[in-house]
Amino acid sequence: MTVAQALQASLTLGLSRLDAQGLLLHVLGKAPTERGWLLAHGDDHLTDAAAEAFKALAARAALGEPLAYLTGWQAFYGLELAVDDRVLIPRPDTETLVDWALELMDQAAVLAPHTGALSRLGSGAVLDLGTGSGAVALA
Repeated sequence: MTVAQALQASLTLGLSRLDAQGLLLHVLGKAPTERGWLLAHGDDHLTDAAAEAFKALAARAALGEPLAYLTGWQAFYGLELAVDDRVLIPRPDTETLVDWALELMDQAAVLAPHTGALSRLGSGAVLDLGTGSGAVALA
């Protein structure tokens, strides 16, 4: 199976082109930013192990399993965070929350995540409960 054939097969399962490319790059041990490599190497043959691993991940993705759980990581606020099905996947729109929290911290205010209320805890004091992946606290 070639790179191009693997990608085409995943599209017939209903995967988006971007998800299929991300999964194949993951299986090949390449960075998510190397999508151009897939186009340049479309005629390259995958090893049997890589082809089987890709087919298995593509099948799971076709059943609705998120790409972040399949690859084991998610980018968030310039960080690469390890994730699995025990945590919520950090979303890009949550970066807005981080920006807002940083603004509040500059004013010595802290967002209390469990109530949504603002409380004055003093300069630099932060409380993050139920952190999950830790995305918000790390950012």
